[in-house]
Amino acid sequence: MAEKITRILGCIVLASTLVLTQGFLAGIPLGSNDGVAVALTAAEKRERIIRRAAAKAARKAARAAEKAGEMAEEAARAAKGAAQAAREAAEAAREAAEATEKEVDGAAKEEAVKD
Repeated sequence: MAEKITRILGCIVLASTLVLTQGFLAGIPLGSNDGVAVALTAAEKRERIIRRAAAKAARKAARAAEKAGEMAEEAARAAKGAAQAAREAAEAAREAAEATEKEVDGAAKEEAVKD
């Protein structure tokens, strides 16, 4: 059992040595600084903060514009409904006026007949 473990460990050490040697021979650096953050200057920090604030303000303005558009659509629907109700009320008033005129004419004719 101990022989198997030592053989496996030896193979692992040999394989990693070969891989590292091959990498060094190929010119590949062991560690790279691609992911290392570079310190920003004060002006760059201010610019970054300003860009973020501008983006946030733009998102807020877009939401407000969308909300205003929805409210305008709702107001247009309400105005359309009010106009329809006004037309119906005018029609009802006209019909009531015609009915009243007919009743007055009918009453006048009856009165004329009685006299």
